[in-house]
Amino acid sequence: MRQFLRDRSGNFAVMFALASVPVIGAAGVAADYSRALNVRSFMQAQTDAAALAAGQLGPTGDEQPHLTYLRNVTYQRFGKDQGITALSVSSSWAGAVDYRIDMYGKMPVSLLGGVPGFPSHVDISVSSTVRIAEPRYVYKAPTVSELDNEAGDYNRIYVYCFSPEVAKANGGGAAQREKARSEMVAIADNAGTKYTYQMPRCDAGQHLSFRLMNVRLVRTQPNMWESRNAQRFDYYTDTEIKNGAEAHHLGGWSVLETVVCNSLKDCKPKSQGGIIPEGKNRVPQQASTSCSPGKYMYYGWEDRPPGMAGPSKDWTDIAWTDKDYDDIRIVIACPELEAVDERSVRLVK
Repeated sequence: MRQFLRDRSGNFAVMFALASVPVIGAAGVAADYSRALNVRSFMQAQTDAAALAAGQLGPTGDEQPHLTYLRNVTYQRFGKDQGITALSVSSSWAGAVDYRIDMYGKMPVSLLGGVPGFPSHVDISVSSTVRIAEPRYVYKAPTVSELDNEAGDYNRIYVYCFSPEVAKANGGGAAQREKARSEMVAIADNAGTKYTYQMPRCDAGQHLSFRLMNVRLVRTQPNMWESRNAQRFDYYTDTEIKNGAEAHHLGGWSVLETVVCNSLKDCKPKSQGGIIPEGKNRVPQQASTSCSPGKYMYYGWEDRPPGMAGPSKDWTDIAWTDKDYDDIRIVIACPELEAVDERSVRLVK
């Protein structure tokens, strides 16, 4: 026994056996890691391509053919049983803006599979997010802008873009509506000011809207138009399309009359051969259809809405109004919307 314990022959075989475990492990890690990178790179490239193609269809498009192709082409490239297993593909929209595809699979390991303590597969996951840029549209400037030059109040008309989705976010409210208004542009007033402007370019989901700024009793006093000491009222249409027609918020005030005209000639008062209502102390007409290409929309404003509290003996009183809805007249061509850009899709993540 003492001779056996002193015997050192065969040490190399023992040392080699012990050293081979980490050597084989390192070789296995290198081979499987390289293979996993190859699989992941392929999956990422295919997921990017599928997201770009499916995103181009928009939220209402049929994305399923692209997802099916993504799954099939990955299986064809690496095999369904040995190359890649448990492959799953899912997709989701974040509103109507961001589109995402997630892909997950398991890649069986080769050399490492026989090493105790090592997993039998490597998890591989990729994702692609694309952002959709819908077409932008150009609205033409109003064909007619007429404001009452004899009124005692100063009136100024603005156009802007309004996003109903933004207005309704976070519970809505006045502050949120303010965030939903963009590209505010003054286009006319009843003091003869000449405005140089470009019409707003509203994104998809936004609607061209109007703001009436009414400052009481100061039409001939330019220094008072922006003064905080003057009686000032702002009315925003915050336009939406509901049941196929324009719906206007206006804070609940009845200050606007709308009429869809088949031609520019029709957008004149009835006494001038048109179809626009006339007369005082009446209920304003509201268009029951939205603007369509080739037609015109008439907007007739009452700068002093009915229903205000206070004295109403004559025009100098806060609550006086004649309800004729012609203090400000705007005629604008129905948007034969000119697409500035086609829908574009870009990879963002």
